[in-house]
Amino acid sequence: MGYAGEVTVDRRGRSGRVRVDLGGRELLFDWEFGGGDCIAFVVAPDPQEWQSLEPHRTLERESFRAWLAAELAARECPGARIEVGPSGIHFFERPAEGAGSRFAAADRRASPSSNAAMPSTRRPSSRS
Repeated sequence: MGYAGEVTVDRRGRSGRVRVDLGGRELLFDWEFGGGDCIAFVVAPDPQEWQSLEPHRTLERESFRAWLAAELAARECPGARIEVGPSGIHFFERPAEGAGSRFAAADRRASPSSNAAMPSTRRPSSRS
């Protein structure tokens, strides 16, 4: 389901507010920059809190959050991997093509078969 609304992002340092104007009904969500491969996340009320807020309770929570995630991704972080979870919307960097995860890359660097690319940790023996 799509929504006809205007989405604006207010920035204050490493965080801010996402404002959604649905024709006179305004919804506000906090956001922050993430860490690691998380670009940013938007905090959304849990299902119980959602039902207690006006105008949130007039909207179907899951479809609205999916719509908002798509809107924000297109405008603020195109190409990001999106995860809509119980506590909000997370935007993650996608690994470079063929790079795999950062953990897989670290494993390759530490594996015995790739020791030639790593500096030697062996000390020369003092015995002759």
